Formats: sequence, C-alpha cells, structure tokens
Amino acid sequence: MTIEVKKDLDLLVIGAGSGGYVAAIRAAQLGKKVVLVDKAELGGVCLNRGCIPSKALISASERVKHIKQANSMGIKVSGEVEVDMPEVVKWKDGIVNKLTNGVQTLLKGNGVEVISGEAYLTEPYAAKIKIGNEEQLYSYKDLIIAIGSLPFELKSMPFDKKRIISSTEALMLQEVPKHLVVVGGGYIGLELGTAYAKFGAKVTILEGSDTILPGTDPMLTNVVKRHLKELGITVITNALVQGGENTGDEVNVQVQVNGKEEIIKGDYC
Repeated sequence: MTIEVKKDLDLLVIGAGSGGYVAAIRAAQLGKKVVLVDKAELGGVCLNRGCIPSKALISASERVKHIKQANSMGIKVSGEVEVDMPEVVKWKDGIVNKLTNGVQTLLKGNGVEVISGEAYLTEPYAAKIKIGNEEQLYSYKDLIIAIGSLPFELKSMPFDKKRIISSTEALMLQEVPKHLVVVGGGYIGLELGTAYAKFGAKVTILEGSDTILPGTDPMLTNVVKRHLKELGITVITNALVQGGENTGDEVNVQVQVNGKEEIIKGDYC
C-alpha cells in the first residue's frame, strides 16, 4: 500500500455533485490548485440518479400523453401506443452520459485534478484518499465537503431492489408497472408517480401528513392535486406505512389510514 504526501494543495473538494464540481471549477479559475474526489460518478445524485434522469422520464411520458390525446386535436392515431421501457431507459442514460461527460470536460479544461476514490479525514488539514488498494495522503489549506444524499429507507420496509425499490431503481425499471405504490408525497415521489402514470401505470401515493408537498403553499398544492386527479393518480393522506412484503410478483404494503389498517397491493413500491 503506497502513501504519498502532497503538501501543496490549496483546496480539497469531497463530492463531485452539482455543489462540489461547481465549487472546484470556480476555485481553479481563481488560480487555486484543486483536487476533487468522489467514489461514484461525476455529477452526483442530480445528474445521475435525481433531477436529470427524472426529468428525462417525465419528458418521455409527456410525449406518450400527447400522443394518446392527439385525437382531441383532430390528429388520428391508429393502434395502441406502446412504451418500450428498456429503450426509454437507454435514451435517458444517453442524456445523463452526455451531461456527465460535459462535466468531465469542464473540470479538465479548468485544471481540476479528479480522483475516483474514497476520502477519509485523518487529521487537521490532511486527508487520506483510497484509490483501489493504494492510499495517498493529501494536505490542504481549505476543504469543501459536498457529499450529497441517499434515499431514506424505512426500517419496516427495507429496499430489496426488486419489488421494494428506492428512487434510484425506479429510474431504471425495465417495464411499466401495472400498479406503482409510492411512499411519500414530496416532490420526488410525485415526479416519479406522475411519469409512470403518463406511461400508463396505475399509481397510488401514500403520504403520512394531511397533504402532499408538506410545507408548500396550499394554493400551489391545490394546482398539483388537480393535475394528479386528471392523471388518475390516487392520493391517500394521513397514511402511515407499517411495513411491506415482497410476495414474488407483487408487494403488500401495510398502511394505517386514519387509524384503520389496510393492505395496498402493487407490483412495485
């Protein structure tokens, strides 16, 4: 195991998401010697598993919706609209790859050293970076930690990445669910639920509080509620999820709604 000490680093940035890589580029433009380290992809959650891929799916699903409603505009569409999810996911991944490659080009063009590895803070103004079986020790003058976020996992219903999935797996489904159960009526749950509803899935959203988008102005949530109703999405509020079971072909979600126990079945949750 190799340890190399580098004492001339101005800035170490841990996390190559939209916070980290932008900060690294700007510091490099100001003449600083910068190292950016991340164990995953450039672009972080936003570009790879969040904003960009979800908006891509929403864009594709909106096309499906427009085609289905074209008859109302006098445009005749014969036959059923078929959604090939593997091809949709492939198209979405192509957009993500194009943007992450763009980030890589920007970093390189601005002289930021990018390291694919794990960083450990070992002492003041020093960090150990593990790259495969090698370790390097970096000293720095300034440090930015921008390590992002992970999907929240319910203890009563852990992800099995098959039927009980996080938003990450939901962006990679190879089929349109017959019935998608979404736990959480925040913006991530609503985005995914809306996209799959437009693809043709039955969608049920379970929200623990008394309204979707908790903390948002009621005038705005009312607009969203009307849109969800138009799409045929079922929203159940005051729904406290107690657990869930993957039975093979479906998921049984145990939920308490206004004090009453219910089982809601879907093929994905």
